[in-house]
Amino acid sequence: MVSLSGFSFDRLSDSLKEFLQNSENCFVRPSKQSWSGGSGKIGVPACELAARVFKKPGLFDETRFGIIASEVNVSYSSPGSKPVEEFKNERILTPLQVKMVIYDAFTCYRIASKLLATLH
Repeated sequence: MVSLSGFSFDRLSDSLKEFLQNSENCFVRPSKQSWSGGSGKIGVPACELAARVFKKPGLFDETRFGIIASEVNVSYSSPGSKPVEEFKNERILTPLQVKMVIYDAFTCYRIASKLLATLH
């Protein structure tokens, strides 16, 4: 059994599993924390995508999500003080933690959109 941030991948619907495992989709995550499911890892850390697109190897090891966002010219100001990874195993999230997760996910989308647009 594999998990996606503590959630059993086997519990997902077949259509969602297929979507997540489709190699045509590009998933960007805020940290180097590994997500896995089915046949392998899902997504690429924002720092690695930025390093590859901008050809800046120093970004590969950047752990501060705000630095990556600023490199791509995306504003980022986390609504909380703790990294999202610190509460990934909690079963119930506070309203602030939910806000932080949504904000990080949206920022990942904006970073990926800008980076992938520069490739066209």
